[in-house]
Amino acid sequence: MFGRLEVWSRHGTRVEFLSERSKHLFAVLVLQKGAPVSRDVLVARLWTDGPDERLRRNLSTEVWRLRCALERAGEDGSRWINARPEALSLRMDEQAWIDIEVFDQCVRKSLQSIGPGPLATLESIEQLYRGDLLPELEYDWCLAEREAYRNRFLACLEALLLLAKQRSDWRESIRIARRILAEDSFLEHIHREIMLCHAMMGDRVAALRHYEKLQFAFRQELGVSPARETTALYNRLRDDGGQRPDPAVPEAAADRDVERRLALIQQHLHQLNQEVRAFASLLQPGPPAS
Repeated sequence: MFGRLEVWSRHGTRVEFLSERSKHLFAVLVLQKGAPVSRDVLVARLWTDGPDERLRRNLSTEVWRLRCALERAGEDGSRWINARPEALSLRMDEQAWIDIEVFDQCVRKSLQSIGPGPLATLESIEQLYRGDLLPELEYDWCLAEREAYRNRFLACLEALLLLAKQRSDWRESIRIARRILAEDSFLEHIHREIMLCHAMMGDRVAALRHYEKLQFAFRQELGVSPARETTALYNRLRDDGGQRPDPAVPEAAADRDVERRLALIQQHLHQLNQEVRAFASLLQPGPPAS
């Protein structure tokens, strides 16, 4: 489910879906993790409009196509797809390996573990997350699920970053920080982590250069400068000479980053709204000629 939807039989044969909607139907059932989904909900998620009777027939056709695709890959389609008059479900048992299910288990385990366990669990989470959830699907229901998994993944990466810092593994800390920024490049507290890690390795030049690149990117893409905390760190690293900084970053600084990003988003939304209104006024017909 992460990256793109890929399904393989127990024999190693890839499942080739017979239609895009049967593929999307399978994705919906997987996300429900074995819970039954009413046919009305499935119809609403797979089609935008049309007569109810026709759409329910369409759903039955897609269920048939999905079973055919599983059978062509050597699986028993009727066994995996449990169809009832008013609901469908995916049979979940120990023979099914689903990345999002393993991901969820690892997240729960990381929250409960104490000691060296969290490190291995968090590393497993990073390996499992090959990309956003079902990026090929643009349905509204999928967008919410995608964002939820992405936020959980970022939280786990930040926990992994903290563990690397506690071990004073600055190179690994930088790698994890860059992985976080690959998901969200405007998290300033993560940029500060990279600057601090470079400084702790004795590479003050790299730390200062990172700030300068960040400053340029912010001005080009957002029309703003980095936050006060980021600029203060830059000035401290520039002026302190060879002294190593305190690697701790106040948690409140990360909270201020979030507040600042929300303010920027609101500013851009307001500007976009003004542009839409102006464009709409141009499309309105003028008064009739006298």
